[in-house]
Amino acid sequence: MVDDDRHNVDFLKRALRPDFEVVGLTSSLDASRLLRRSAFDLLIVDQQMPEMCGTELLEQALVIQPRALRVILSAFTDTADLLAAINRCRVHRFLNKPVTVAELLACVRALTANRVHHSTRCIVIDEDSKRGDELAQELSRDAAGELECETAPDSATLSGQGLIVLSQPTIDQVQGTLRLVGGPDAEAMVLVVMGLGEAHDAASYLRAGVDDVVWCPVRVEEVLLRYRTWCARRNAEAEVERLRLETKSRQGYFELIGQSQAMRKVFGAVELVARNDSTVLFCGEPGTGKALLARAIHAASHRHNGPLVHVELDAIAESSMLGELFGRDSGAIAAGMKVSAGKLELAHGGTLFLDKVSLLTLPTQVKLRQALRERSYSREGAATVRPVGFRLVCATTKDLSELVETGSFDQELFELLSVVRIDVPPLCERLEDIPLLARAFLKRFASQANKSDITLGENALSDLIAHSWTGNVRELEHAIERVVAMSAGGEVLGSGWLEQRAVRQSFWGVADNLLKGGRNLHELLYDVERSVLLQTMERYCGNQTAVARKLQIPRTTLRSRLEKHKIF
Repeated sequence: MVDDDRHNVDFLKRALRPDFEVVGLTSSLDASRLLRRSAFDLLIVDQQMPEMCGTELLEQALVIQPRALRVILSAFTDTADLLAAINRCRVHRFLNKPVTVAELLACVRALTANRVHHSTRCIVIDEDSKRGDELAQELSRDAAGELECETAPDSATLSGQGLIVLSQPTIDQVQGTLRLVGGPDAEAMVLVVMGLGEAHDAASYLRAGVDDVVWCPVRVEEVLLRYRTWCARRNAEAEVERLRLETKSRQGYFELIGQSQAMRKVFGAVELVARNDSTVLFCGEPGTGKALLARAIHAASHRHNGPLVHVELDAIAESSMLGELFGRDSGAIAAGMKVSAGKLELAHGGTLFLDKVSLLTLPTQVKLRQALRERSYSREGAATVRPVGFRLVCATTKDLSELVETGSFDQELFELLSVVRIDVPPLCERLEDIPLLARAFLKRFASQANKSDITLGENALSDLIAHSWTGNVRELEHAIERVVAMSAGGEVLGSGWLEQRAVRQSFWGVADNLLKGGRNLHELLYDVERSVLLQTMERYCGNQTAVARKLQIPRTTLRSRLEKHKIF
């Protein structure tokens, strides 16, 4: 059951819980993840949800769990929604909200009245077809319908199986089967049947990656016990993951704060890209929160239990950058240096975050490009090759495409880093987020200083919104920390505490100042255009592509105007 209103979820769960086992979620994105890990008989989904509407979620469910029954709840009988639900999601019921307990129970009972839980599909793989058939028949006969068995001479097709029984296989056969089913994360249990007197081989099978081992003669009760234990463990892991994600979503998406359209777009991109290992490049001004977004990607990914290695490239000398990132071996040790692991090695199994990636030296760029392309690398001065076992996330305040044009950044590396590019907006483009951010920072710093009764007044919020945050979110955070440190407890912050030098002047104020100088219209427009160009170039650190995008003019036009005003 998925509804962004917690009260609705609790109400519907109470209505159904006496007769059904109900899982309730308030996030459609969490539901999408859970559908990939656990099987459900019935999905009841609200249509109007902020992250993903009900029809989009059920369209995914139709592919992931086609046997699950689908019900849409909606407070609005929208024709487009209704058609999408029927045509794209093939829903079984469309219920109008508010729904009564009687209506809900009647709907669910009608849909599940003839629902039959199919037995687990089991395939027995044995090169000896007679031996395989006998084992499959014995399992089918004694499992009382819980296992639906068939046989195969090899592991050519394994899709849709719940239990795979390998009868006296070789290690190579085991490894081939595991590759076909998807490794340790596969939604199928791999069980090896061993002959008597082969106990020394059990460890080899388990090291190869099988889930369990049994000995001949096979007892069906033992096979079922092992399979049920495996299912219970998988369900427990899925529930832990669901609770982890639900807790994170209640706190805000992994500590990210923002409700503006610009940031919702960024959060959505982060949510999607976190599911895979694609390289991500965050582009944006200093202080916009690129490092926090990188941490969010790591926390939401399957690598969240691994390390997150944050590398500030501006803190590494150019001469030692290769050794710092890739490690040093005895063949590359200068006087006073030691053999050491590099940042890539430390990030194995987790995420490597390279901040200010534009500062990579050209030799380092070449070696990183080779590592990403070949999925392996070696320490500086070593011949031993190590696998690339990390997910790469980068951040930059400069336009890498311009650096490519000037020859200071490798073209192929730029393409590898830009698999997924996410532009992080400056604070001036997300003004509606300023009150949320300010209150969150105030709560944190006031709590740390035991001044929890400090609050922001309306005048203070107005000043914050009018302020020119050239340092973006980081500058706002520091401003709140400073004012909390200098304030007394029990204080309501009003106006006048921000440094006025940074407050934006209104256009009318600028025009008034220019008119007092006795300039004509042509001169006024010239001065205004020059002022806008200077400020925008300063804000974007001279990045002409970003400036042209912000001013919504072609780069050729921008260049001509910069030349006109002698801005270089």
